[in-house]
Amino acid sequence: MSFGMFQPKETKCSILDITNIIKDLGDGKFSYDIHVPFEVAEGPAAGLKGYMYNKGTCWISEDPGDERGGRLGVSFTGGTMSPIDKSTLSTWNSVFGDEAVPAPGLTDKVGDTLVCSVKRMLHQQLSAQAMLSKAVAWLMSSLLGIDKPLGGADQASGTQEFSMNRAPQGWLDVIFMDEDLRVTRGNRGSIVAVQRKA
Repeated sequence: MSFGMFQPKETKCSILDITNIIKDLGDGKFSYDIHVPFEVAEGPAAGLKGYMYNKGTCWISEDPGDERGGRLGVSFTGGTMSPIDKSTLSTWNSVFGDEAVPAPGLTDKVGDTLVCSVKRMLHQQLSAQAMLSKAVAWLMSSLLGIDKPLGGADQASGTQEFSMNRAPQGWLDVIFMDEDLRVTRGNRGSIVAVQRKA
């Protein structure tokens, strides 16, 4: 949902709703924005609710592989994630903010050598994960032109954001559409049914 842009990546969430907003942008292009309210499903932050917003554009494709007609080109250009309830900002920042994965304190005055060894090993593992994460971020930014603010999450609002200056393009085949329902199949095989909201 977030192209792996937000940390921590292994957080299990429940999707509360999905809204796909399409507006005419002119010149044959349309917005293809996806709004996703979610709730953290497990762990100490269970019940915490957030809002993910992926910004995209779509256009009528002239793909020669489109035998039936009705193919839409799609490109996502960025997104944001923020808490729904600002009163949970402190908890939100501890889960999704810059301090989400703090290194364990190695200076704790614990007399047990085994505990210190485990902490040191955990710290090394987190350092390796941080280095891998930075390498992946560099690769993504190089290939896709992904920009994330240098300061990380905005601690005052809890908002994280990213943009893709060279966003990859995909497509959707419109399988069925009437006044109330649209069913599409994406270039990776995903099938999505969308009902119009009043």
